[in-house]
Amino acid sequence: MKFFALAILFALPAHAELTKEQYMEQLRALNASLHWKQGEIPLHNGLAVLKLSPKFHYIDHADTVKVLQAWGNKNVGETLGMIFPSDAGPFDREHWGVLIQYSDDGHVKDDDAKSVDYTKLMTDMQAAVKKEDETRKEQHEPQVELLGWATPPKYDDATHKMFWAKELRFEGETENTLNYNIRVLGKEGVLVLNAIATMKQLPLVQKETPELLTQVEFGPGNRYDDFKPGVHKLAGYGLAGLVAGGLVVGTAAKFGIFKILITALLALKKFLVVGVVAAAAGVKKFLKKHRDATKVG
Repeated sequence: MKFFALAILFALPAHAELTKEQYMEQLRALNASLHWKQGEIPLHNGLAVLKLSPKFHYIDHADTVKVLQAWGNKNVGETLGMIFPSDAGPFDREHWGVLIQYSDDGHVKDDDAKSVDYTKLMTDMQAAVKKEDETRKEQHEPQVELLGWATPPKYDDATHKMFWAKELRFEGETENTLNYNIRVLGKEGVLVLNAIATMKQLPLVQKETPELLTQVEFGPGNRYDDFKPGVHKLAGYGLAGLVAGGLVVGTAAKFGIFKILITALLALKKFLVVGVVAAAAGVKKFLKKHRDATKVG
């Protein structure tokens, strides 16, 4: 198995000096510490269940924190774990994974399933992201550009599942980022699955998504059809708002929600960094880019 030599920021003191071999040993130890699961896996006390085929395996929240921090993400919020292809772990050269979270905003009505203009929605989202970038520039934070749909939104009204993908360009990165979104609607909330990958992996993620969708469900009593009007919580938006991250489309005052959305995208962005370093080199947050990964044996 060939690993990226990552700077294990969460495990090492800032003054640590490691050789390439020491980096690799740290990475192997981290990988060996992960507790992988397959088959039927209950999530969040029965809220949802995974029924993973042998093609996929899962790590829980604690191990997910380890992985995301190793990728360079300091602040990791609440998660329900991550799913990876069984033949590619989080530190393999061609790794990609799916982060699982739960939004308890309420029941998302799908009345607008056939009426949403996703071309216009993308234009609105791009304008909101561009506006937020002005603030990011003032704060000396990396700029981000929402380039468009990598895969337009598609909703299945029989299973109440939805997916779409956006292509983003982050300042200083030579390769665009894929933000692939899968949503499973439930009684009073939504299972939020975000694939973290690069644009060149889009065909692979697209190929695997249909099968993966069949393996993620809400548990009994929490499914979409269990919703009772007047009894259970109703979300303040429909499918358009779900795709836009909770934004009420057309209401300029609501564009502020994108501060949260873009912050989340940056936090979940896959930092591909390799440790081709000399013996005295210090730990750095950002090292060389993905194109140099082939130099690491």
